[in-house]
Amino acid sequence: MERTSEQAETTDSSEVIEQKETAEEVERSTEDMTEVKDPEVSIDPWEAATDAQPQPVIEHTQEEYLKALMLSAKHGYLDKIELLVKEHGVDVNVRNAHGYTALMLAAAGRQSESVRVLLEKGADAALTLPDGKTALDLARDIGAEEVIRALES
Repeated sequence: MERTSEQAETTDSSEVIEQKETAEEVERSTEDMTEVKDPEVSIDPWEAATDAQPQPVIEHTQEEYLKALMLSAKHGYLDKIELLVKEHGVDVNVRNAHGYTALMLAAAGRQSESVRVLLEKGADAALTLPDGKTALDLARDIGAEEVIRALES
């Protein structure tokens, strides 16, 4: 059965009215949700914050700090290098399982600022890998001019 244009308009307008009524009902029902049901029960944000339980302190091993130092040196995270050396006492001349020091990784990663910070913190540029290469040799191998200048100064 075909609808006339008049029937189509009537049907379309009744659908719009129905949708509008539904939207108004939803709005009314959500208004009730924002009201406080029990005025005697309230939470003071300051009180809630001060009653919070302290979070447990996570203890890390020196090995974890060493890994963090190596990654920080290699990727140029200067603030992390400072923190690990100053706050956690990580030795900047400790070697990883492959014999690299943080200074060597910084040199190989072209991180001249990491190299400078590590040297300031006592990194030994004369330490060598099992094959006899130093951080300077690693920098020369890859042509990292800024790193070479930092190591030579």
